[in-house]
Amino acid sequence: MKNKKLIIGLILILILITGLVTTYILIQNSKDSYKFKKEYESYNNKSWEYEGKKGKYLNIEINKDNPIIYLNDENIVKELKEGDKIIYFGFPDCNWCRAALPVLLKSAEENGVEKIYYYDFGEVREAFEKNKNNEKAKIYQQIIEVLDSNITSTFESGAKKGEKRLSAPTVVLMKDGKVSSFHYRTVDSHQNYNKNLTTEEYNELYKIYEDMMIDLIMCTSDC
Repeated sequence: MKNKKLIIGLILILILITGLVTTYILIQNSKDSYKFKKEYESYNNKSWEYEGKKGKYLNIEINKDNPIIYLNDENIVKELKEGDKIIYFGFPDCNWCRAALPVLLKSAEENGVEKIYYYDFGEVREAFEKNKNNEKAKIYQQIIEVLDSNITSTFESGAKKGEKRLSAPTVVLMKDGKVSSFHYRTVDSHQNYNKNLTTEEYNELYKIYEDMMIDLIMCTSDC
């Protein structure tokens, strides 16, 4: 009888722990979703100015139940090298990102992808570009080592002229630490930084992202 009660007690504790862990994950994901929505929508109706050029940030609306999970300086390299996942590299004050993001999120929603990992790499790229020998510059170098052969753009001036330059937005499908699919910016015909995608451009980019989503789902199910 005592053994039976002990077993029941252990089962109940296990159920409780599982429930708490699940709840924590859901809360954390919800926090990331809300943070991402707030971060990107905060640039709506605002203007930008850079090196004598001016424009307006593209307005963007993001569902509060979006699948975004934040990565940070401490875990980005580890997450790149482990498991199967889609990672979006970008930042909120980038109109190329703001044009591409609704397509990425819609593709994830319609293809059943529940997690899109997000890393804002602006600070680590800037640290590297300024030739600072610090931890952020080292993180950038490690990211480049993983993505190396897929990156075609380089720094055009400064101390790092000619070296690999990760640009935004970049979306990658990682499988066991290796790049399975890689896409940079939007589509070739989308050349105006201050204009949104046309219907044709949207559909073209959607197909690119959809292929990544399908590949990820198939691997999750069959690999």
